[in-house]
Amino acid sequence: MNEERLVERFLRYVSCDSESRAELPFCKLIEDELRELGLQVYIDPVGPPCGSNGYNIIAKLAGDGEPLLFCAHLDTVEPGKGIRPVIEDGIIRSSGETILAADDKSGVAAIMEALSQIVEGGLPHRPVEVLFTVCEEIGLLGS
Repeated sequence: MNEERLVERFLRYVSCDSESRAELPFCKLIEDELRELGLQVYIDPVGPPCGSNGYNIIAKLAGDGEPLLFCAHLDTVEPGKGIRPVIEDGIIRSSGETILAADDKSGVAAIMEALSQIVEGGLPHRPVEVLFTVCEEIGLLGS
């Protein structure tokens, strides 16, 4: 694991607004990163029925054996706009006016870092399927 990159990734993710029903910027960010890694990416247009401007993302990385599924959600609770993370004594915190958004951007960051390690290292692996959903925080609507 590249700890420095993981922390940078997490800080970038929490700084990207994605309150429930307004996840589009984070959806685009994650979709782009998955495509850059070479995964097959599918868009599930669940946003409009949920009242969201975002969408679910399904991605696949070919491998050998039985597939392994990772799932996390892209939305955050309020107040989650304009998050400014700070690092104090090695601990990542919100600057105080907003949430930190570790739920579930820490999960998204961990999944994306694992995928990056597999792809960049050419590591043998099972097929990996990833599902990122919207509107989880308001009743699992995107799920």
